[in-house]
Amino acid sequence: MNYILLNEGFYNWLETNHLPVPSQILFLKFIHAFNQSGWSEWISVDNQKLMSWIQTNREETAINNRDKLLEKGKKGVPSKYKLNDKLAFIFEAQSGVNVGVNSGVFSGVKSGAETVGHI
Repeated sequence: MNYILLNEGFYNWLETNHLPVPSQILFLKFIHAFNQSGWSEWISVDNQKLMSWIQTNREETAINNRDKLLEKGKKGVPSKYKLNDKLAFIFEAQSGVNVGVNSGVFSGVKSGAETVGHI
């Protein structure tokens, strides 16, 4: 993954798409966490960590903002996250062409023994 392309693409995407500021912060914190992990395929982030990232005491606030990044989640279960390698805004940043991302930045959450989110 290319840290700079992810950030540039994300900011370009935000110019024409809405995402609440706390959700934007979560995205940037997730990218930082992946970078710190040496771009591990999966990282685990519990709700307490999400709360600290957006400086809230309310777990519901953290979950609601996380859910803006994900299609759905499962309350009360630690979460594992994986970068979605098909984010259209990455290709925009690489090519300099706006490919029109209408379906959102993030996709692919499935419920099972744990919530799995693709960031």
